[in-house]
Amino acid sequence: MAKKSLLAMALVLLATLVALPVWAAVPDRINYQGKLTDSGGNPLSGSQLIRVFIHEQATGGTDLWFEEHTVTLSDDGVYNLQLGSQAPFPANLFSAYPALYLEVRIWHSGSGWEILVPRQELVSTAFAMKAGYADTLEGLASSEFAGISHDHSFGEITGTATDAQIPNNITINNANTADYAATADSADYATSAGDADTVDGQHAFAFAQDSEIMPMVLANDGAGSGLNADLLDGYDSSSFASSSHTHDSRYYTESESDSRFVNSTGDTISGTSSSPLLAATNFGAGAGISVNSGGDGVYVGVAGDDGIHVHDATGDGIEVRNAVLYGLHVESAGWSGVYVGVAGGDGVHVYDATGDGVHVYDATGDGIEVFGAGDNGLEVWSAGSDGVKAMYATDDGLDVYSAGDNGLEVWSAGDNGVEVNTAANWGVWARGSAGGGYFYDLDSATYTFVASGGNGILSNKTKNFIQEHPTDPDQFIVYAALEGGEASTYYRGTAQLTNGAATIDLPKHFTLVTEEEGLTVQVTPRADCNGIYVAELTTTSIVVRELQGGTSNARFDFFINGIRSGYSDYKVMRSKSELGLDKIEEAQREHELEAEREAERERERKAE
Repeated sequence: MAKKSLLAMALVLLATLVALPVWAAVPDRINYQGKLTDSGGNPLSGSQLIRVFIHEQATGGTDLWFEEHTVTLSDDGVYNLQLGSQAPFPANLFSAYPALYLEVRIWHSGSGWEILVPRQELVSTAFAMKAGYADTLEGLASSEFAGISHDHSFGEITGTATDAQIPNNITINNANTADYAATADSADYATSAGDADTVDGQHAFAFAQDSEIMPMVLANDGAGSGLNADLLDGYDSSSFASSSHTHDSRYYTESESDSRFVNSTGDTISGTSSSPLLAATNFGAGAGISVNSGGDGVYVGVAGDDGIHVHDATGDGIEVRNAVLYGLHVESAGWSGVYVGVAGGDGVHVYDATGDGVHVYDATGDGIEVFGAGDNGLEVWSAGSDGVKAMYATDDGLDVYSAGDNGLEVWSAGDNGVEVNTAANWGVWARGSAGGGYFYDLDSATYTFVASGGNGILSNKTKNFIQEHPTDPDQFIVYAALEGGEASTYYRGTAQLTNGAATIDLPKHFTLVTEEEGLTVQVTPRADCNGIYVAELTTTSIVVRELQGGTSNARFDFFINGIRSGYSDYKVMRSKSELGLDKIEEAQREHELEAEREAERERERKAE
């Protein structure tokens, strides 16, 4: 793999000032140019998949923005792109952080993303520094100015108003003293004030004063007084409970609740009803049950039917995020330990568990059953121990009937991704459109496809068998399979001439799986004779004769090779898409994108 390095980066902002009736909108993209070379400094060419990130730190930290581009390199290794063309910049990206750093990652088929170091700090151009004043007016913020529409209190009006300043149709309300009327400098305008020393034409002596009203209220308040302050903060008495009252079953307090109350500090739900102890129905877009737990995400001790049953969900059937022990834990279930009928997203999604992602100890039916899922049947994002563990299940340990993506996906597990201890039938049974299974060993970079792209088993390493050493328990014997550019069959054995001739009848199983064309055979004498040759050769028999008309009874070995039926046009050279490797690379890229999205969702949840 060629080592790639980023030799140059440029952020260019070009502006041309011309006479325009209005200002043009500020562009929301940034021109970016880079150059890729190998470790010897030679420019690369062709197309290249890259990702560009913006961070708030020179190293480490969390990315604030990223997007992916497929670029075409020029003959000298240079590429150009516009940042922000694939993913818009966040609104406050360039104003909320004291410094920003650009990071570029290069995709290598087979080994993943290479991060180019160091990150490059984003800096300003000379005239762009003027933009630092764009959100002020002569250095003052908007809070220093009054809005277009605003009011003043009377105390903020000073000076003397002239005739030209006061319109004829002005009306002055709440002018309850003659002092304010004095500000009208002509009789005409004073008249429009509506007699400034009265209220609705009545003088002050026509109204009761506070000093007169309060003694009357205090002297006559109480039962039968007719005085009743019948509103409290705008609500009448029907809106409040009396000092003595009871609650119905919807409003139990902790002391009233007996077994029907679930204590937030830790409690259990138990009963003998044939109905579910806890049922959640949500016709909106939210979760039926959402768990963020310090112990098990969901724990079911004993259930007469399914331990956990989800019938229909628009998003994930079951989602558990951040469990200190097991994500889902079912101790004993009369039927399925975990059952998900239909889910628009993952059937079961466990984001982070210190112990097993999903742990089912005992189930009469399936340990885990997902009938239909729009995305993965079961996805475990991160587990400190086994990703999925079903200890005892009378039927399937894990049964995924239909999934829009992978039937089972375990992204990260501290122990086994999937552990099947004992199965009465298949340990793992899988069917898929892309293939039955894909396995990858991170330590040795060994991958194997099972039932994929028209191949039974396809691996980038040898096909082997292993056998224990008969006398040394610390040693094993490992044989590798014979390999070649055809799908071959063979049959071998030992025969004997009779009077210089022999006919070998080949077994029927060889005849059934071997093409008529392409047969070859080798014969080797094991006794003195004139030599032997093959006189006739078909998929059913071999006729061998002695040279020069000899009549010996010599023994000989034979080895016949043929082409497997239906594989006479076996294709040796194949493209990446024919092998299904493109789907694996696409899945790897999608996993990394999903990791970025999942991290962003987790940051948003923590922020909430």
